[in-house]
Amino acid sequence: MGFYCKVCSIGFNDAMAFVNHNNSSAHQAKLGVAMVTKKSTKADVLAKLKSKASLKSSKHQAAARAQQHLMNQVKARRQRLQIAEEEQRRQREAAKQKRANQHDAVQSAKEVGFSLSDSKAKEKLESIKRFS
Repeated sequence: MGFYCKVCSIGFNDAMAFVNHNNSSAHQAKLGVAMVTKKSTKADVLAKLKSKASLKSSKHQAAARAQQHLMNQVKARRQRLQIAEEEQRRQREAAKQKRANQHDAVQSAKEVGFSLSDSKAKEKLESIKRFS
């Protein structure tokens, strides 16, 4: 004998007979498994379909919320970058203006006749820079 069912105390010569026995109602009854299936009604089927649809809808909503959150993060990041770029541009413009004012002050001092090696001329130059 090749196969033996301990539950039913029966021996089988081939695997196919053993599998058929395991699926039989007599074997299932000895195991305590109910082989009777419940008949589904139209209401049961509709309820199941509704629950599947609501589950799918909730997953879709969660995905939409996640996508919206990501888009909000991207938008906020772009705004922060734009603000930082504007601040850098303002700083560059201020530095450029400061250099231009210094250059103009030096040119004015030269036109007036101050020598940059003269200490009093340097003081005058500083006072001109302060007022410009």
